[in-house]
Amino acid sequence: MRRFRALALTTLTLFAAACQKKPAEEVILIGHVGSLTGSEASFGNSTENGIRLAIEEITVMAKFAREHLKLKRVAILRDVGSDYSVGLADYFKKKFEELGGTIVNDQSFKSGDQDFKAQLTTIRGQSPEMIYIPGYYTEVALAARQARELGIKVPLGGGDGWDSAKLYEIAQGALDGSFFSNHYTDENPDPLIQNFVKRYREKFKETPDSMAALGYDAAHVAFDAMARAKDLSGPAVRDAIAATKGSPGVGGTITIDADHNAVKSAVVLGIVKNKAKFVASVLPL
Repeated sequence: MRRFRALALTTLTLFAAACQKKPAEEVILIGHVGSLTGSEASFGNSTENGIRLAIEEITVMAKFAREHLKLKRVAILRDVGSDYSVGLADYFKKKFEELGGTIVNDQSFKSGDQDFKAQLTTIRGQSPEMIYIPGYYTEVALAARQARELGIKVPLGGGDGWDSAKLYEIAQGALDGSFFSNHYTDENPDPLIQNFVKRYREKFKETPDSMAALGYDAAHVAFDAMARAKDLSGPAVRDAIAATKGSPGVGGTITIDADHNAVKSAVVLGIVKNKAKFVASVLPL
């Protein structure tokens, strides 16, 4: 069973004083919904750590595959039980084809599956130059190992669902030469990012992943909105968040669009010797 946690956070006097219009001891409840147990637990825990660090302190592969790697033929292996995976797969297919590429095969699996050999054998017969697997780290790593066992040597591609230390533990080197898009990398020399990485390591004794960065940025967007809002009612804070423009974050400069999505650049990481390395920063299409 997955466990979810809602964080009840006391507004810091520092933040209240900065706002000047909010009482110093006012309590503001900030909700965080995330998986703290189960197969995606590392995501929820990293997000929570990023949020807590921010409090204490007070989507792109299609373009990369075509324009950077010059690929023409790609296969897809999607998790049909995950809206996240299906959404990324559909968008990748649409944009890759718009850019002149061809999707040679589109196979599926469901979360929790452990045997992907039938799908991979079918894909192998189409001779793709890459296999795009927008899933979570457990299934992705298992599929990677089985792909190599079947003699498939082309790179695999994916999204931020790959970003976990568990990916490399399970893959055992099978993902070397592969790529995935992410929200940030700790290799970026930007002082804002390096300060975040330094403080996160000091507090939590580990390197922050993308979920930690997103949690950190989301908390700062919320704090900034509270400072700008006319009051701390839900509608007022909501409207202030929606009006966010050019907010600096460790995951990129954030602007909220008309659909309430955060528009920002992404990074592409390559896996070398079972470790992610920064490859490129890519603007959204």
